[in-house]
Amino acid sequence: MVKWVCVGVVAVNVVLTGFFVMSRIPRAKTPPNVVSNPAEKPPEEERITVMVLNGCGVNGIAQQTRRFLEDHRFNVVGHENHSNFNVQRTVVVDHFSVKKESARKVASVLGLGEEAVVPKLDPKSTFQVSVILGRDYLRLTPFRQQ
Repeated sequence: MVKWVCVGVVAVNVVLTGFFVMSRIPRAKTPPNVVSNPAEKPPEEERITVMVLNGCGVNGIAQQTRRFLEDHRFNVVGHENHSNFNVQRTVVVDHFSVKKESARKVASVLGLGEEAVVPKLDPKSTFQVSVILGRDYLRLTPFRQQ
């Protein structure tokens, strides 16, 4: 009986030691998702997150801009009214980076230049970029006459 108890204790120690040793060995990193077809959307966590705000009061422009940005592979987390409707010029605000890389990409797709991009760091923000649509919205790509 004592013999079997000793064998059991040794077996448990071997298993636990094996788990401990294996947990300390670094694992190979998984390669990043490679999109073989450029038409495919990148994974959700790799897409720029955007909030669209209507700053001029024209009905439906935030929703239309949202659809346009989603068609261009941005992860639009919402659209709503801005705190006021007196915004003259559309701005693209980068909440995560002073370098404004994400906001530049959004601005470019909308047909806006560097002058429309501003940093406003907000570590509590749940989205990387916000687009505040101004009264100049007709100059944006989704609203230009074709």
